[in-house]
Amino acid sequence: MVNNLYFIKERVNKLLHPATIQRTITSISRKFGYDRVTPIDRYYTEAFLHRHNNDIQGCVMEIDDSTYTHEFGGKKVTRSEILHAVEGNPQATLIGDLTMGNGILKNFFDCMIRRHTFLCIYDMHAAVSNAYAAFKSGGVSHWQPFHLTTKAPWFCLVYARRMND
Repeated sequence: MVNNLYFIKERVNKLLHPATIQRTITSISRKFGYDRVTPIDRYYTEAFLHRHNNDIQGCVMEIDDSTYTHEFGGKKVTRSEILHAVEGNPQATLIGDLTMGNGILKNFFDCMIRRHTFLCIYDMHAAVSNAYAAFKSGGVSHWQPFHLTTKAPWFCLVYARRMND
């Protein structure tokens, strides 16, 4: 009986040892789903933007590139602006910081698409205030605050908010 308890204890300790857990729990892919067509967060983001594509019109600002602006706004977009935090992005038409408000045009945009931006911002209150100031009355903000990663597999959330007077 004592030998059996000792054996069970040793087996449990071995199974719970961090090195054993590290070896046995691995992700299916380290490429975030690109090796299987579309990452899961992009699936939900694109489904949401497809449902709300009437909002993507007029003067639209997107962070980093204009992929979703052109895909879901199409001919309804009269002007496309791409915001990037630092110089070096050849597609960027605006260099600025949502937190500081520099480089952000005020009372200018009909729509803003922000994917995975808030994960990189420390002063959320300032960033939201500056983004709000950039909208024309009735402008729409589409934003995705979190995304899926191999370290933190949060569910993809996508929001739309219409700005009023």
